[in-house]
Amino acid sequence: LVDTLWVRAETAPTAAYAEVTYREIVVAHAMSPRAREALFRLGTLVLARGDRAGALEAFGRYLRDYPDGPAAAPVASLVTRLRREEADALLLEQGGGTRTSGAG
Repeated sequence: LVDTLWVRAETAPTAAYAEVTYREIVVAHAMSPRAREALFRLGTLVLARGDRAGALEAFGRYLRDYPDGPAAAPVASLVTRLRREEADALLLEQGGGTRTSGAG
């Protein structure tokens, strides 16, 4: 069944349909080897549609569940960047400008 879902997600006519199908793989087949890649692709799709909080949730779960996964290093970098951008946006909203140091 998970392989059928995988093919359905990979050949989905829309990103929204693929997102729903990847989410189903992650939830209903968490122990499947496909779940790791589905979680990564889910995060990518969620980010592409502009849902940064949803992407952080998916990528954070990827790092928690698969810390040694093949995409762990780039996902960690992306999570760091998204959190930094989120913090900078909050500072701008509060009238504090942006951070100038690379620390974060």
